[in-house]
Amino acid sequence: MAENCKLSLQSQPGDDKNKYVDYIESKEEFKHVERLLPQLEVPPPPKHSHYPTPSGWVPPKEPSEACPYHVRRTRFHNWPVYALYKAGGNQHLTQVRRIEGDIWALDKDLKTHLASIIGETVVSHVNEVAMTIYYKGIFVQEIKDWLKDNGF
Repeated sequence: MAENCKLSLQSQPGDDKNKYVDYIESKEEFKHVERLLPQLEVPPPPKHSHYPTPSGWVPPKEPSEACPYHVRRTRFHNWPVYALYKAGGNQHLTQVRRIEGDIWALDKDLKTHLASIIGETVVSHVNEVAMTIYYKGIFVQEIKDWLKDNGF
């Protein structure tokens, strides 16, 4: 009996009706696949009843026209301030990115703020082309707090 099943499933030469399988394209069922695909954009953050949230996050305020510079948030709604370790970990830098407008005014304001915290002047390097500022030392939390206080 098993031999009969095998013979019936095999296609005979010249038998074209078993060559292709019929299928139906259903766009209705694609909704089950779409929920598994990653989103192309990060959705806007949800509205909270009070700020800062338990994680410490605060939404940015609208850019003021009185301020000559603006620091845009990252696509995940965070501040673009990073700690860098170079020269085998011997050189510590803080990088501020995504700056728009007068980068020199932002550098001056941040240097004044950091000098008031640590009690001495801070060495910085301004890269106008990349719109990035580097500070010698690790000041990530201090700069993030300053950006939060100023509504960026």
